[in-house]
Amino acid sequence: ADLKVFLVDGEVIIQIEDKLLPTISLNTKVFQEEMKKANREERRFMKEKFRNAEWIIKSISERNRTLYQVAASIFAHQKSFLELGGNFLKPLSLKDISEDIERHPATVSRLTNGKFAETPHGIFELKYFFVKQINDNMTTNRRLEQRIREIIEKEDRNNPFSDDDIAHMLGKEGIDIARRTVAKYRSKLNIPLARERKINYQFSGG
Repeated sequence: ADLKVFLVDGEVIIQIEDKLLPTISLNTKVFQEEMKKANREERRFMKEKFRNAEWIIKSISERNRTLYQVAASIFAHQKSFLELGGNFLKPLSLKDISEDIERHPATVSRLTNGKFAETPHGIFELKYFFVKQINDNMTTNRRLEQRIREIIEKEDRNNPFSDDDIAHMLGKEGIDIARRTVAKYRSKLNIPLARERKINYQFSGG
């Protein structure tokens, strides 16, 4: 993992792994000594390379500082994930983070791409923590999938819930969702239609 994220007394702690930290350093004393021995053309060449090295170090440091800011913002929003796990992720977008740290969304996207965080609940790519909002009740797509799975797991096997039934039940929980949306998420979970589940239950002796 590129980052380690954990809670200490309720506070989010983020550590960037050493492999991401700058390992380049400049020995100005040696540089100055070599400059004294060099001719005019050599001094011009050495100054140019020294400036390039300074720019590289500055760029790496700035990149790591921004990565830390991005991660800090992500887990400030997703603290409930650190405490309770994946079912408690909140809606979060690149725009939310970019506005929070005052950076362009493309910068946030580039820094989170291919970067992994080690958390109390496993290792996840930073992009995992960007979650779409389903409705005004702040239900996330992952939480909705989990809730549909829970409802079906507890259903009467002789009378399985239809997608309409599930939509109605979720409505009672304050989640306004259409039957076709339930069908989409049920299909994504590889769960058959109610009539097919009933046949499967009967066939399996359930």
